[in-house]
Amino acid sequence: MKAYELLDSPEKWIKGAFARDKEGNSVPCGDRKACCWDVLGAIKLCYDTEEERNRVFSTILNHIEENSVAGWNDKSTYKEVHRVLKRLDI
Repeated sequence: MKAYELLDSPEKWIKGAFARDKEGNSVPCGDRKACCWDVLGAIKLCYDTEEERNRVFSTILNHIEENSVAGWNDKSTYKEVHRVLKRLDI
């Protein structure tokens, strides 16, 4: 699964935590109670190795104006985030 597929609706995307449960509590991104993720959490969940994650982060950083993926996630809208992830096939 790609991160843009995991984040297929605004309700599944968040800011300020890797993942949250239905009550809004921060949980690990792989927790079975997780129902929404930020870009970092989605990438961690969708890509197994550190090497894959680093490649994905580098690709994103080459296509955004922020210095960090976390900062970009938290400053952007769902529409912007999803559009970039889908365009880059991440």
